[in-house]
Amino acid sequence: MFDFLKIKNALADLGGQMATLRKDKETLMRQREDLAIAPGTKADVIAMFHAHIDEHAAHFPQRLRQAIEKNSGFGRDPNVGPDGRPQFGVLSQARRSHHNPCSATDLEESLYFILGPAIKKATADAINAMDWPSEAASLADRATQLAKLDKEIGKLEQAEGEMRRAAAAAGVIV
Repeated sequence: MFDFLKIKNALADLGGQMATLRKDKETLMRQREDLAIAPGTKADVIAMFHAHIDEHAAHFPQRLRQAIEKNSGFGRDPNVGPDGRPQFGVLSQARRSHHNPCSATDLEESLYFILGPAIKKATADAINAMDWPSEAASLADRATQLAKLDKEIGKLEQAEGEMRRAAAAAGVIV
């Protein structure tokens, strides 16, 4: 007599294996999504602010040179006081355009150059004192971790596909 119990058990085993694969894949996909949208760490944000400060501070020397040249001809122009010093403020003159008033950005860039280390320290201290989301993840490691999860998800998808093809070859639809 034909043993239908073996067929029932084999199909239940296949169904269990497929369910485990799907569950594992869903878990990894949730981990991947959580990692992809996770906020950066405090160190990441501090590094971003410091890079911004450095980038904008780098504009100051050239703008100051242009201001000195345009406003006093390097001290040869009547725009100098009786003591020979320029009659303009360093912070307000080192700006992007000498046809427009000094903007907040111009002052900010001047301060970044002059007080950069102090501003960086104050920024880092303020960020380090903040509460931070527990799900924060390092931006530097994120791409590697995402690639690792993608590889694991790919293996599970491949295993599921192989199981489906083997079952279909035996006439079983899953």
